[in-house]
Amino acid sequence: MKNKEEVISNVFDLWNGYAKTKSKLTERRKRLTETVLEKISLEEAMSIIEYMFESDDDYAHYMRQNNYTSFENIFRPTKLEDKLAKAKSWKDSFELPEDDFGWDIE
Repeated sequence: MKNKEEVISNVFDLWNGYAKTKSKLTERRKRLTETVLEKISLEEAMSIIEYMFESDDDYAHYMRQNNYTSFENIFRPTKLEDKLAKAKSWKDSFELPEDDFGWDIE
């Protein structure tokens, strides 16, 4: 089991890997991450970051085009549930169904 500092660092490092300019993990960002992780899981937080930077849907594309992908903006409490729902929907789209003949689609 990872300690709290490692978990916070993992979330920040994933975001920082996508960011255009590298940033520091400030006390404010640590507190924001703690608050976020009280509401959602580590995996969910990571999937939001991946969605924001990798998804081709209109919302994620708009956010990237308008430079709304700061750490603070991605984890804004008022939009967190909406972003989580979008990230889950995006991840679920990777699950391909079987075809009518019972073969796996590749």
